[in-house]
Amino acid sequence: MRGSREMKLDPDAVVTAEAEERAARLGVKLIRLPTPGERDIPAGELSPAGRDVSSPPPGGTPDRIAPRPLPLPPGGGTVRVTPRLDLLVRGGNVVVPGTGICQTDVWVKDGKVVGLASGGPEDAATVVPAEGCYVLPGIVDPHVHLGLFAPLEEELETESRSALLGGVTTVGCFFGGKSSYLPFLPELEGLVAAHSGVDLFPHLVIGTREQLEDLPRYVEWGITSFKLYMCGIPGLIPEVDDGFILAVLRRCAGLPRSCLVCVHAENAALVDWATEEVRAGTADPDLREWALTHPDLAEAEAIRRVCFLAREAGVPIYIVHVTSARGLQAVRDARSEGVTVYAEVASPYLVATWDSDRGTAAKMVPPFRGPEDQEALWAGLEDGTVTTLGTDNVTMTGAAKRLGESMWEVLPGYPALGTHLGTVLAEAVNRRGMSVLRVAELMCRAPAQVFGLYPRKGTILPGSDADLVLVDLGRKRPVRAGELGSRADFSIFEGREVKGWPCTVVKDGELVVQNGVLTGSPPRGRLLKR
Repeated sequence: MRGSREMKLDPDAVVTAEAEERAARLGVKLIRLPTPGERDIPAGELSPAGRDVSSPPPGGTPDRIAPRPLPLPPGGGTVRVTPRLDLLVRGGNVVVPGTGICQTDVWVKDGKVVGLASGGPEDAATVVPAEGCYVLPGIVDPHVHLGLFAPLEEELETESRSALLGGVTTVGCFFGGKSSYLPFLPELEGLVAAHSGVDLFPHLVIGTREQLEDLPRYVEWGITSFKLYMCGIPGLIPEVDDGFILAVLRRCAGLPRSCLVCVHAENAALVDWATEEVRAGTADPDLREWALTHPDLAEAEAIRRVCFLAREAGVPIYIVHVTSARGLQAVRDARSEGVTVYAEVASPYLVATWDSDRGTAAKMVPPFRGPEDQEALWAGLEDGTVTTLGTDNVTMTGAAKRLGESMWEVLPGYPALGTHLGTVLAEAVNRRGMSVLRVAELMCRAPAQVFGLYPRKGTILPGSDADLVLVDLGRKRPVRAGELGSRADFSIFEGREVKGWPCTVVKDGELVVQNGVLTGSPPRGRLLKR
């Protein structure tokens, strides 16, 4: 810098306050090159509200993450003025996971967060008052199933609508099948672009040798998360044996990009034996008896076994929907032995137990457990054993689930995208006193980091996608399936009063939900490649 009196900056270059001060001391003039739509105006005509919002400095606490104008040239000259903001979220309690909470404004342009600063420009195209609300990053639900009981394009439309109403703006969706996924992936990209209102990152179930051999090509497609079922779903998904599991883990260890293997961890043989015992004793079990068919021992043993295999292969693993105290202890023990293992809890298990009055509507695999296991899950959230929260959403109608038949005939699964955030806030923050910041870490930042989407997703720092959800912690409303936007016609939380509903949602910088109502057609989602 000492050899030049001017330094030209790219339009998107970030200039920190320290850099400005150093340039001034050295007598170097900073000149930002124009972007399309910018114009030069005399410095004397610059209004008091005029400022450069294109390059906020990163880092620091929220009240320091503020756009700063470049110094005015001595004796006048010109200064760059960018077009006005597309969106200004004003006066909310902005939650930046991993950093803190600060009352400030969120500045949005071209679908991105461009700054956090109070006193935003008055001429933003859209201003959203957020006083009294918490402003969170859009929720990232890492565990959903779509297209199982209806065409995928239909559920991308309906369930992304339900997701947005519930504050979820990005989903990780599991896809299964018996053949190679390579012909399906271009089709999936087109379906998401044409029908989804949220962004989607796929996880592929690996269950055949052909799919195992295709792993390098899936990675070339930008897919870096896969799933193994140690215990299958009868009639839907078969389980795989330990030899196949180790082969998948070793293959992932040798891939050019870091991959994550998600695991449905239950011991299939123990589940089969326990199910036969319960069948012999009752023709129509209740939820407590149904839970006995999938004992916590089966979960804990499978977690320990797959963690042992993961340590042998040298790859990280992600245990989906941990449900029990014994399962969480198995995760802790594996970590103490050096295994990189992430633990997910499905949010309905934090709110419902086997004492639920929903009966067969709440049949799920793994099953809802008792109050002691539920309290252990909450303790795992507090002590860091639990990494992320998902839903394990399976969209179906009551007829498809076979409600009205015996527990043995009813299919497992529930819709949960629309109630994911609201039920967690009601229980975690309003009832148990957990911080909103911790909730945002579990539901936004952590899933984005684990699955390679951070900082594009999971935060509100400058440069991230402008996916935001405004929450009024005092807002109460009962759960009504017909108001959740889903194709499903039932909810396991039907009639429950929830305190802490999302009220406003922004996706890609566009206002898509206002006062709990969809504002129109949301921007189309994208298939996120990692």
